Amino acid sequence: RDAPKGILPKVGLKNCHSYSVIDVREVLLESGDLEYLVFLRNPAGNFYMKEHEVWNGDYGPKSGLWTPKIRKQLGYFVTEEQMKKAKMKGLAQLRNFEEAGVKKMRLAKRKKRAPSKLLSSEHQPTEG
Repeated sequence: RDAPKGILPKVGLKNCHSYSVIDVREVLLESGDLEYLVFLRNPAGNFYMKEHEVWNGDYGPKSGLWTPKIRKQLGYFVTEEQMKKAKMKGLAQLRNFEEAGVKKMRLAKRKKRAPSKLLSSEHQPTEG
């Protein structure tokens, strides 16, 4: 909601749309820094998606940030088939999302949701 007008489509995200977090992985960059990659799945899938609706930011399928070292760490090699999953650079990209929810399926197949508000970096607790 608070993203500058037009920024979400530029990186391949839809406003007021749900994405599933598939995985969060830690990778070691050439610089020695750690980076966290958040792997998302678009519930609509590629069937309904146009080229501009696929994540095209950092670590997107066509991003130049994919190095052989990072691919090896993740066991990930970008192919057309793997473009169905969107990749996002680190937890900093969570600023693009307003809420997160956690679903749990119980044995009785009832859904339970645990909604959560995501705070911007200016509202994050600091060490002190």
